[in-house]
Amino acid sequence: MNNRYLKILILLSFFVLSFGILAEDQEEIMRVTRQELKELKINDKSIEKTFEGIKMQGIDFSKSKKPFEEAVQLDNKNYLAMFYIGTYERVFNKDTKKAIEYYQKAINLNPKNPRPYNNLAIAYGYLGDTKKSDETIKQIMSLFPEYPEGYYQWALKLLDNKKYSESTEYMKKAIEKYNKIKKLDYWYITQDAKEHYIMDAQKIIIYNYLDQNKLTDAIDFFKDDIFFKMKENGYPDVDKLLVAMYDKNEKLYKNKNSKLYKENFDKLKSIEFLGLLMEANDHLKGKNKGK
Repeated sequence: MNNRYLKILILLSFFVLSFGILAEDQEEIMRVTRQELKELKINDKSIEKTFEGIKMQGIDFSKSKKPFEEAVQLDNKNYLAMFYIGTYERVFNKDTKKAIEYYQKAINLNPKNPRPYNNLAIAYGYLGDTKKSDETIKQIMSLFPEYPEGYYQWALKLLDNKKYSESTEYMKKAIEKYNKIKKLDYWYITQDAKEHYIMDAQKIIIYNYLDQNKLTDAIDFFKDDIFFKMKENGYPDVDKLLVAMYDKNEKLYKNKNSKLYKENFDKLKSIEFLGLLMEANDHLKGKNKGK
């Protein structure tokens, strides 16, 4: 399996662990999650142990497995506790095969939640089982057409096979679905995580265009509000994208007097100038705050 694909998948699966949930949202999220588990007729004590484990993940992830195991002992139909044990096995114990067992149990207990399917697809990819990973991703897109991460994963698969146009198509679909997510649709995709996923998808789209020598498409896609939002949010790769487009312009057009070279160069300079203005503005704001 392509290392680039695998690295992105690992980041995708763990990313939500590094983003917090806003305090004002926590109560509503707890209410919705508790309601879901109650509708599945999960034992109340098992539910409380599940929440104990979720809280422990944010305090000391290494100690989060025990309350989830206790939740399962109290009610072996608790799919969410099964899911989190699977995540623990994969993240902390590096035991992907055992994680797959728990994800499959979670799916069997509650086939209506996309999250275990998503992590199952990633786990299969991690083991190098491309066939099962592909089948699971296709299942996600079929069963959960509004869930963005199925399209995101499939776009990465297509990228791994150098199918750049198709990868771009699915990345754009993933962005569309991410933008439609309401706060509690998939609560674990926090606002911060969602914004970062979207910017990662946009970065991949730009590199897809560059790999196809579609520099004009890359610049036009980048120069609208995407550059502005990346810069505003402090996205780490924004300047690398600009450099990559400058480099591609140099490679594509050996004649620096050609019309296309000049047009691309001028567009890129305009983007770069906007970035400098934003940095200067941020610097002034910082100075004014210090007064």
